[in-house]
Amino acid sequence: MEIVIVVIRIHVGSNLGRLGRSSNTVSIAGNTSLLSKILEKRVKAILKHIINDDLELRLLEPFYTEVIFQEIHKNREYLSKWFPWVEKTTSSDDTRARITSELQRFANNNGFSLGIFYRNKYIGTISFHDVNWNVKMTSIGYWLSSEYQGLGIMTTCCKELLRHGFEVMGLNRIEIRARTDNTRSIAIPVRLGFKEEGILRQVDFHHNQYYDHVVYGLLKNEWTSSQGKGEH
Repeated sequence: MEIVIVVIRIHVGSNLGRLGRSSNTVSIAGNTSLLSKILEKRVKAILKHIINDDLELRLLEPFYTEVIFQEIHKNREYLSKWFPWVEKTTSSDDTRARITSELQRFANNNGFSLGIFYRNKYIGTISFHDVNWNVKMTSIGYWLSSEYQGLGIMTTCCKELLRHGFEVMGLNRIEIRARTDNTRSIAIPVRLGFKEEGILRQVDFHHNQYYDHVVYGLLKNEWTSSQGKGEH
């Protein structure tokens, strides 16, 4: 059985489906049949809605390995400035392994990664990192092809993950962290109403240099209040 391919089309006001919370972990390595069953059950309620005629999100799976690798390779110089994993992504096999790892997290209900597709073309990824279910919190990570920045695409995608995290998964806190010199990345949580909570000093070591991270946080009650005021 082939791995299930899931397309998530989103508009404001929709959600990504009721994934629910699970305390069970399942190994899917080398077992595509088991993976298919888990994913099919986990995404059964995912709604297919459209942001607009150009933009959609799709759950990453091995079918997209080559297009993802090629997009990373095309943006290698730009991405390697910010992300250490880029230098370790030297072949399609590396990308495929990363996708499999992300599907494992999804199967265990411990976050997920979604491909960003603009006019049916893969242009980046947005993710919920590992979830701390004890305090109901996670963080958002993202990257976008350089040629598609400045169009509001990532802000729109982040809005939908916030909606899903707070309204569907029942999270209480969502963070976005970024290097203090990454002004484009920092602009997104600021635009979405996150509160700057502090600086983590020298937590990133890249290209033989230490970097600070700035932490932005948003709580469920703050999100709910902003929605009542018609913001975001």
